[in-house]
Amino acid sequence: MDIWSWVYESHAKLSENGNEKLADYMDSLPSDTVNSEHDKLDNYVKEAIELARQEGLNWVELFLRHWYLQSKILHRHEPKDMIKEAVSLLEFSSRDDNRDCPQSTCVVQDLASCYGIFDGPGYVEERLAVASESLQKINPNWPCYSCIAAEYADALYDAKRFDECLTFLKKIDQDYVDAGLAKDTSGLLLTKVQVFAVTSQSEKARKLVKNVSSWSGGSSFSLSVTMTKAFIEVHDQQYQKALELLPTFDEAKESPVEFHMWAEIRYHCILNLSEIQNADNIQQLHELALDMERRGVYRQTFDVFGWVIELIKFCKSSQSDISVPDILAKMTKLKSLLNKDLGATERIEELSCL
Repeated sequence: MDIWSWVYESHAKLSENGNEKLADYMDSLPSDTVNSEHDKLDNYVKEAIELARQEGLNWVELFLRHWYLQSKILHRHEPKDMIKEAVSLLEFSSRDDNRDCPQSTCVVQDLASCYGIFDGPGYVEERLAVASESLQKINPNWPCYSCIAAEYADALYDAKRFDECLTFLKKIDQDYVDAGLAKDTSGLLLTKVQVFAVTSQSEKARKLVKNVSSWSGGSSFSLSVTMTKAFIEVHDQQYQKALELLPTFDEAKESPVEFHMWAEIRYHCILNLSEIQNADNIQQLHELALDMERRGVYRQTFDVFGWVIELIKFCKSSQSDISVPDILAKMTKLKSLLNKDLGATERIEELSCL
């Protein structure tokens, strides 16, 4: 299934009819998204959507809104203000005149991702349900088959249902083989690598990560691969290697999608490497957590705030001026915003006793 053929055709017709501006917007939005040119696309995306509406081009509007959600949710991790838009676009894509648009299936990923980033463990069942429904309607010949499957696998990962996740990924691999296609080497394989890393199968993880690639992932995907390599080492207790592989704080700040993993790796490195047990490094985690809170990444923000408190208590020589009571108050507020508690109450009580 070529989900881009209609896009190329629409682009050509728009150019032929003198609507080069809208054609250019259709061409630029996907590449600007995957290459983290978000400030650039923010300057034209609303105008692009309005132009599509003025022309009555519903499929073009759907395409543009979908890629804007990809930018806001998958790449910038800003789900807080986009859940309503994701639900609205899913309704729009389900209308009789829009449901045949190939990108209508992609919208499912937008909503599942929005739930996942807002509170991944708290929305596991909802994510599994919406992804499963879409997978039943498509097959490996659709490029979005891997995207929707990745949402399903990521939900299982967030639920710590690791054996089930690996079984599912094996089935998806077989689906591709049965269809005469190559197995996915991008998001699905990256998830498998991470499962092996957290289940003490580091050698398998190191071997597999060498095969991870994505021709369409852009610079953001390259950073994800680098981060995953550090993730493997930290879970194998190779803290110095993890630290050497870990992107710098400034590099991490450019990719909100990696904030949580970067913070987790850094947290373990600080705990285990005395030479980096200082207030500045703890402050970096705190700064990321505040940024994540602003974006609406509530479950992961809750995690990072907890790590900051642990480090403040553990690294007594760091002389951090971060207020633990203030962080606990923020965590209590965040807990009220989560879809499910899942141990959040107990975590606050534990940290309060340190």
